[in-house]
Amino acid sequence: MRVSSNTLFDGNVAAMSQQQARLLQTQQQVATGRKILTASDNPVAAARALELAQSDAMNTQYATTARRRAIPCRWPKPHCKVLQLCCRT
Repeated sequence: MRVSSNTLFDGNVAAMSQQQARLLQTQQQVATGRKILTASDNPVAAARALELAQSDAMNTQYATTARRRAIPCRWPKPHCKVLQLCCRT
């Protein structure tokens, strides 16, 4: 079976195109510092990352609200520091 020059050329062009696409993907990952650029790169990991981001946001909001609602310490400041109670400076 003979393989024409055009067939070899087309195959090599297709391979180079695929390699260039993979290089672009890798360069984008390096530039952004992220392994997952779009959800279609890895749907399971993207869903987990979104879940973690939402959980982190909820925890941050909870901590902010808790600090705002903190009950002022009833102890004088020197005692509070020694006992490590709830006083704020």
